[in-house]
Amino acid sequence: MAGIGSRQEYANGPVPESVAIVHGWRIALIKIGVIIALPAFVMGAEIGTAQGLGRSALVFAAGAAILTVLGMATGSMAARTRLSTAQIIRLAFGRDGGRVVSFVLALTLLGWFGVTAQIFGESLAGIGRQMGIGLGPTPYILIGGSLMITTTLFGFAGLQRLSNLVMPLVGLVLLAMAFLGWRMAEPGVLLATPADPPTLGIGISAVVGAMVVGATIFPDITRFARDAGQARIAALLSYGMMPLVLVLAAVPAIATGHRDLVALMVALGLGVPALLFLVVKAWMTNAGNLYSSSLGLSAALGRVRHHWVVGAAGAIGVTLAALGVSSHLIPLMLAVGIAIPPVAAIYLTDYFTVSGRRYVPEMMAARPRLSVAAFLSWGLAVAVGAGASAGWYRLTGIPAIDAMLAAGLFHLLLSRLWFARRAPIAIPEQTS
Repeated sequence: MAGIGSRQEYANGPVPESVAIVHGWRIALIKIGVIIALPAFVMGAEIGTAQGLGRSALVFAAGAAILTVLGMATGSMAARTRLSTAQIIRLAFGRDGGRVVSFVLALTLLGWFGVTAQIFGESLAGIGRQMGIGLGPTPYILIGGSLMITTTLFGFAGLQRLSNLVMPLVGLVLLAMAFLGWRMAEPGVLLATPADPPTLGIGISAVVGAMVVGATIFPDITRFARDAGQARIAALLSYGMMPLVLVLAAVPAIATGHRDLVALMVALGLGVPALLFLVVKAWMTNAGNLYSSSLGLSAALGRVRHHWVVGAAGAIGVTLAALGVSSHLIPLMLAVGIAIPPVAAIYLTDYFTVSGRRYVPEMMAARPRLSVAAFLSWGLAVAVGAGASAGWYRLTGIPAIDAMLAAGLFHLLLSRLWFARRAPIAIPEQTS
């Protein structure tokens, strides 16, 4: 694939049309490999045991539908503009304000990198103890983190090659886990609803919170799509597979009563396949997390070379893993599910309505250093989502959606007040 194998990742400019030739299904393979993450399996197990399989399936499907719509919008926008998430955010939030937002997103991704690496290290340490190896999680975290960083240094091409190797194994292990779990438990046990389950809205927000960062940063890989239609196909395939994957993760958790990955796999009698699964899954997921995080940090830091940013960001993620960042996973997902969706809602609203579907780097000079409308909209939207999550009022029943809708509406209204007199700029038309 011409151009993609180079070290040039276009962190501060649009992807050339000669390079943007990737089909949607290829992008979906990368995205599925990233979003089917170790924290997602933990989340699927948590929701499955708390809600029961029937209610969980509804939660997973509803969350996936929301993310599919969001991913189709962000993906098609990126295919039209050819810009990374960080560049898009700078156009929406201002030249310097966008750097701040990109930095927050990058730190969030590094947090997920740390969560995944920690689960990876603890799981391998647990399997090692079963085999008589007395190492703790830290050595596994360091070795795994090095693999993840090395892959990310090869950029988009590295993600493509890794996804081709990882996805067949992941699919086989998932199917095996679900099959063994189904055989261990009676259907009535799997389908029974636990006493006093959480509301469906809270469950959906947890699912959205677990995956919404991925939909927000979808432009980082869909900017390589052949066209906007291929980007939408990528979103549909990526998030359309998510409910099936989460149900497959929930079945063995409900059947065995274990939420811990190692305990679950040991209970199912999986040995070497479990070991390989943990290695390749964490590897793929964290390579994707680090790729987008490094793009955001590169845009925020300016002229620092991209491979140095990858190395430094990876080292931070590994450190977070060693310090135990994965505590309180579900509350973290709920918090992220409220704070991050408004970012995507704001830049989508700005692109499709305020800016007339035109985003090109030449517009950057005319943007303010800080978009007051965008930041105020973000703050108000987070407040709306937090209030809904706390139960102070009920809007859609899904706090993440409340925050997104509020962000889009606030930005549409406030941008008219701040930017109504903005001088027009002569910029080229974009095509889909």
